[in-house]
Amino acid sequence: MTLFDILMVFALGWILGSNFTLWRLRKMLTQISSDYIDFIQKSSPNVINKDPIVAETEVHENTMYLYDRQNDTFLCQGSTLEELAERLMSWHKIKVAYVTHIDQTYYFVDGKVQNKL
Repeated sequence: MTLFDILMVFALGWILGSNFTLWRLRKMLTQISSDYIDFIQKSSPNVINKDPIVAETEVHENTMYLYDRQNDTFLCQGSTLEELAERLMSWHKIKVAYVTHIDQTYYFVDGKVQNKL
């Protein structure tokens, strides 16, 4: 085995290990978010009238765009997360959303940013 072969095996292990770790982390975060939303539904059943959406943001210059992750539709835009939460509530009447913004997870409940994982 040459040094190149050893480096290639090391690089392949590193890449596969990193991807597996990210997959497990996303799976765990999804479970935590589901548990958190269940807690919200039990503690205040009037807040949630339908299933929460899963959304993600894109940032271009100083503007954030919020997209529904499941069907890739545009929801709203704003300059801060608080603005996005307010507009999501006022424009679409969506009371609960699970939002990913720059590798962090937030919950929008009743037009306010409630939690950050």
